[in-house]
Amino acid sequence: MIDADRLYSVGELAELLHMHPQSIYRWLRQGVIHRAPTKGRRVLILGREVLENVDTPADEPAITDKAQAVAQLDRARADAPKEAEKD
Repeated sequence: MIDADRLYSVGELAELLHMHPQSIYRWLRQGVIHRAPTKGRRVLILGREVLENVDTPADEPAITDKAQAVAQLDRARADAPKEAEKD
C-alpha cells in the first residue's frame, strides 16, 4: 500500500507496483508523475503523486504484468492532454 505522505525512491515504487524501475523513470520523463524537490541527484517521489496520477488504487492488487503496465501508461498519456486543457 502506498502512503500519500511518504517519499519513495524509484526502486521502492517499482517494487510496490510490481514494475521495472525504468517504467517509473519513464513516467517522470513524460510528466505523469513528478519528483519531490531534494538536494542532490536523488530521485524521490511523494506517494500522493502516484495515487493521484496513476490508476493503481491502493486497495487493489498492484500491476502484475507488463501488458497491464503498458495499458496503464497509455491511459495516463491519453488523459494528460485532457488535463492540460482544463488548466
